[in-house]
Amino acid sequence: MTARVPSPRAASLSRAAGYEWRGFLLSREAHLYRREQLAPGVDWPPMLLPWCEENRPEPRRHERGSISRDRIAAPAANARCPLCRGLLLTANAAARGERVSSGQA
Repeated sequence: MTARVPSPRAASLSRAAGYEWRGFLLSREAHLYRREQLAPGVDWPPMLLPWCEENRPEPRRHERGSISRDRIAAPAANARCPLCRGLLLTANAAARGERVSSGQA
């Protein structure tokens, strides 16, 4: 029997791993959405919340039909939501153990 050695990266997985880029068709901008809401066969909730809106007092949700069906592996830099991109960079830096100031994103 072979022992399985855990990957050193497994324990430091970024929070961003739970999100994926999808195009928001109304603005032609890519946002990060929770993978669990985008899973095949999941149709609830009908309004999805991009990462950039999660902590707002009155978040703007996107209708499921206004979000592209296919994942965007690497959206063009000018097509990415700057707030989602900032959250992604901050989460990845935190997973690497880097200190990130609130003004950096």
